[in-house]
Amino acid sequence: MNVYESIKHYINNMTECVMGPKVLLLDKETTTIISLVFSQSELLEKEIFLIEKLNKTTRKEMLHLKALVFVRPIEENLEHLGVELTKPKYSDYYLFFSNMLYETYLTGLAKSDKLGVVRQVHEFYADYYVINKDLFEFSMPNISNLIEPKWDTQLFDRITSGLISVCLSLKKKPIIRYQADMPLTERIAKKVKTVINQEKELFYYRRQETEPLLLIIDRRSDPLTPLLNQWTYQSMVHEYFGIENNLVYVGTNIGDDDDDDDDDEEDEEDFEIEMENENEKGKKTGVIQLKKIDNKKKKPKKNALKTGKGATVLSQSQDQFFAETMFSDFGDLGDKLTKLVQQFSTRTKVNQNIRSIDEMKKFIANYPEFRKLSGSVSKHVAIVDQISKIIRKRSIFVVSELEQSLAVNETHKKHLQEMLECFQNPNITATDCLRLACLYALRYEKHSSNSMKEIKEVLLDRGISNSKIKIVDKILKYAGLEKRGKGEDLFNNKNLFSSASRVIKRSLKDVDNVYIQHVPLIQQLIERVAKSKLNSNYYPNVGNINLVGQISNLIIFVVGGVTYEEAKFVDSYNKQQTGLNVIIGGTSMLNTKSFFKHVKQCVASKNY
Repeated sequence: MNVYESIKHYINNMTECVMGPKVLLLDKETTTIISLVFSQSELLEKEIFLIEKLNKTTRKEMLHLKALVFVRPIEENLEHLGVELTKPKYSDYYLFFSNMLYETYLTGLAKSDKLGVVRQVHEFYADYYVINKDLFEFSMPNISNLIEPKWDTQLFDRITSGLISVCLSLKKKPIIRYQADMPLTERIAKKVKTVINQEKELFYYRRQETEPLLLIIDRRSDPLTPLLNQWTYQSMVHEYFGIENNLVYVGTNIGDDDDDDDDDEEDEEDFEIEMENENEKGKKTGVIQLKKIDNKKKKPKKNALKTGKGATVLSQSQDQFFAETMFSDFGDLGDKLTKLVQQFSTRTKVNQNIRSIDEMKKFIANYPEFRKLSGSVSKHVAIVDQISKIIRKRSIFVVSELEQSLAVNETHKKHLQEMLECFQNPNITATDCLRLACLYALRYEKHSSNSMKEIKEVLLDRGISNSKIKIVDKILKYAGLEKRGKGEDLFNNKNLFSSASRVIKRSLKDVDNVYIQHVPLIQQLIERVAKSKLNSNYYPNVGNINLVGQISNLIIFVVGGVTYEEAKFVDSYNKQQTGLNVIIGGTSMLNTKSFFKHVKQCVASKNY
């Protein structure tokens, strides 16, 4: 299963169905869907010379062009399309809908096409956002209106139709299981199952030895993962800057919401990369240090990364270095970036020694590749430089070590003391302090010596507003012990045996990196599915289905959002080639900031 290749296949077929110059008409969502798998230059190669929004009323008449229309099958788009067909601006129209098109909509289009300009109508099931080859999302950061008494039917339909699209694009008719005690997961699962039963012809595939599985879970079952600092490239970029549709906006402020950047470091004239050996506690780290080389001829352009005002693209399909390093930890990333810079430096020296016509011809032939390499070096050095500054300025090593300990150990006295010390560190930002407080609240929610009152007072004394500190109570209201469901013991503390077993396993694995001890809940879920040990009481099937044999294809969908750390684990698991192929998706992509926002939106409901 590969969601990137599935969407790419659809778009290729769409753009190649008509020869000659053409225009592409899109809506807001399909614009993003295409941009995640195709660059503008690739579309130009398909003879698409103009891209426009369907709802743009000021488009000029161009009867010499044919139009490819790719939109979601929703009423708003059908209305715009009806108006378009009544007064066509192009010679022919080829209609492609990103999901199932209801017969009533098709009838309406036929009535609007009085001039007979529509040549073809297709359903191409590309109704979701591809992030990685095994990661997708629906770009729905706010799902709070799916909590009774509020019920946004349009929002709910977007989730269910998106999941239908994922299954159809992968040509899978899945068994559906959902997390019990979570009304929304059950409701989504049953609606998807209903649609599959109603559209038997669409879901008629040759029966395989094992059925694929769609597992729908709630973010509340694992609130820890989005609260932790992660150390892989893609995760760090999203945590510190945010990745939106493969675009990254890297600001000059390397502090936090209430911390100004007093960047007093000298401007780099060229970059020499070294690995910093020790952190503030004297432990090996692997942080990248970018040191100035006094050679103004090699000075990179300051706007190589459009800091603050623009965006840079991070796409595994368009950026080879990013594809190779997106799941690398920060130490390995430094090594690989060093090699990239050295490769560029070598190429630069070669190009400076052009002495003959033949050498000049060779340089011109290789110039596009050289320019691409130059842009890659500038982009990634600039991003990693900013990440390195953030890590140093915000004492992320100290914060991360305590976060990991809170996630995997239960040593209340030690944790409380270290937290209070962190709160006194002026380098540690308000967001990181609140992150630690939330982890403490979840870990020690029922502890006899719970000191949450003292922690809140210290946070207030530090200058963090009471309105911000309320996120700690909201986290418990969102995903406290009573909200997480019966099926999962987030901290493995249900009994003495499980706790002792966890300690033994960790010592046997010899975990020597204190920054990556925690593993997300989905690891347990995937391993249970692989062993056919997923508890049917906690994860029931939709319908009376007797499972036979092992599952070979698993689609996990997280209501409330998914993280890049979970995506990293899925990628790592798939590379092991265990016989189980996994894809993960969610309503949105989370980092700590967006997770806090999601929590606030959800608990604002009166019935939450």
